[in-house]
Amino acid sequence: YLIREKGVSPQRILAFTFTNKAAGEMKERVQAALNSPGLHLWIGTFHATGLRILRREAQHIGFSNNFAIYDEDDSMRLVKEIIKSRNWNLNEYPAYSIRNRISKWKNSLVTPEESLENSSNFMEEQIAQIYRIYVSKLKQCNAFDFDDLITRTVELFTARPKIRERYSSQFEHVLVDEFQDTNTIQMVMIDQLASEFGNLFVVGDDDQAIYAWRGATVENILQFDEVYSDTRVIRLEENYRSTNLILEAANQLITNNLSRKGKTLWSRKGKGKPVQMYYAGDGREQAAAVRESIISLLRNGYERS
Repeated sequence: YLIREKGVSPQRILAFTFTNKAAGEMKERVQAALNSPGLHLWIGTFHATGLRILRREAQHIGFSNNFAIYDEDDSMRLVKEIIKSRNWNLNEYPAYSIRNRISKWKNSLVTPEESLENSSNFMEEQIAQIYRIYVSKLKQCNAFDFDDLITRTVELFTARPKIRERYSSQFEHVLVDEFQDTNTIQMVMIDQLASEFGNLFVVGDDDQAIYAWRGATVENILQFDEVYSDTRVIRLEENYRSTNLILEAANQLITNNLSRKGKTLWSRKGKGKPVQMYYAGDGREQAAAVRESIISLLRNGYERS
């Protein structure tokens, strides 16, 4: 719409989504809709967009532009090396949980120095020390881990305002999909890239915010219209998948959530059949019940699709 109806250049639109697969599909759809198969588009995940920027600008934060990228295995290997070099037992100091802690610190904008300063016990202090060494070793190897593709981009824009201005001046429109799943550092990156024009368009559902365990911050969507005071909110309440009895049950349940914007889902699909209730003792019992339901439907002639 922006390109075809409003005449906006594709180079002036930045779109974020959460998986490479979704980004690929979005690119294909836009190219097909515009009948331009080779059209160059800024559509990608936060990590892919950060990588694209850092490949051009990493020298401004002390790395060369041909930096290596450490995947999950490389990161784990490095953490284990650091633990062993301190003669610690890997069973007492599990590399996986330490790597997760480092990742959470990075995504919450906590520096190694701050993690050390805020340590409340001996164990936390030791993990903070590992974090400090880990960051130092990555720098020595001219390498970024997966988290760095966002955190170092934010660092770049913070340390070099003119570079931030160049990118935020390029992107007249910033679009974000699945906004309820964004975390602290992603929100900072979005804010930096949208700082020049303020044309920030986000799509999300606070009732579908289920990734807090992965660092997502539902407050990003709950407080959006407070942070950006001239926000226009458009509620998408029509549901195209379910019948109204299902939606009424969903509405009644979700109303009990303490933090939500609130909406009332409805459908043109009619009233539908009553919702069946099943009380399961645990997750395995629940899975078994779902399995039995599927088998029963197949016996009654339903397609697997």
